[in-house]
Amino acid sequence: ECTYSDGFVDGVWKYYHTNGQVWIEQIFRNGKNWKVVANYDSTGRQRDAGTLENGEGSLLLYDKDNSVRDTLFFLNGVQY
Repeated sequence: ECTYSDGFVDGVWKYYHTNGQVWIEQIFRNGKNWKVVANYDSTGRQRDAGTLENGEGSLLLYDKDNSVRDTLFFLNGVQY
């Protein structure tokens, strides 16, 4: 679920688990990863989402058993 402006993702972006629960909420600015708002497990329990703020920091991705699968890093809104 997201909005676009001038062809770029802009604003709140929500990913969902297959059961309909929100998984990740992020904010995009002009198509760039700008801020991670929250990360939830499939029961709706909030977990550490990472440090992404103002286009810089990390975003944590989890496996189904709630262990950290990957850590993505961003600079100026772009993954590196």
